[in-house]
Amino acid sequence: MNQPLYQIIYISSATELLSDDSLRALLAASQSRNAKREVTGLMLYAEGNIIQIIEGPQFEVESLFAKISKDPRHAGLMKLSQKEIEKREFPEYKMGFQRYNKYLINEYIDGFCDLVERRNLEVINFEGLSRHVCIFLKTFARSTRIISA
Repeated sequence: MNQPLYQIIYISSATELLSDDSLRALLAASQSRNAKREVTGLMLYAEGNIIQIIEGPQFEVESLFAKISKDPRHAGLMKLSQKEIEKREFPEYKMGFQRYNKYLINEYIDGFCDLVERRNLEVINFEGLSRHVCIFLKTFARSTRIISA
């Protein structure tokens, strides 16, 4: 029996700032692990702040969120939304973060989302995303000073 698609959006803070290498390793591990569970989504990291959208079969999404909730690398974790969805907004797992090594800016990273690096939401294409998700992403961007004033 097919489970309905489910989506959880949460924010948290990293207990320690993550380096470029740590974030790249996290992206690779998350992509591999989540693919096995049919979980997709988006994680943005900016100056220790995290917003993540995870979606997939309800059991898998809830199990992953329970695991994340116990992960000591997170502090102040707050679930913003949880709901059934008709279709995935992020059919692949992607992660965005500000790369600090200026020599790696043009380096291709599979699954990398440049929303954090663009610093201007006006040029971001939100086409196809629900209003609900757009609001959370824009609020996160403004609260973490991802975008220019």
